[in-house]
Order: sequence, then C-alpha cells, then structure tokens
Amino acid sequence: YNDGYSNVFNVDVSQAACKLLDERYERLGGLPIDNRCEDVRSLDFNDGSFDVVIDKGTLDALLC
Repeated sequence: YNDGYSNVFNVDVSQAACKLLDERYERLGGLPIDNRCEDVRSLDFNDGSFDVVIDKGTLDALLC
C-alpha cells in the first residue's frame, strides 16, 4: 500500500487474525486494505479479479 499499490485485499480463515488486523489498520489511521475472513477454498471473488496473488504461508516456507 505505501508503495502506491491500490485495491489491496487480505484474506485469512482465522477470525482472530482478521480482528487483530482490523485493530492494527485502525491504529494506523484506517488503511484502505480490504480485510476479509474467508476460506480460500471458496472465495467470494470472480475469476480474473487479481493481477497478483501472494500466499504468505507458501512464501514463508520458501524463504526459511
């Protein structure tokens, strides 16, 4: 976001993680990031909605 990206979405299955991120975004002044609690096996997005998707769990495994 700070580098000029727009339409940023965060998706997590954990209600606790989503709540934590909502609170963090609020403390930072309400960042325009769409934070959603959803199951990645059944997302509420149309095919072709994104140019880039980053799976942090996979990224963490690759970088360790």
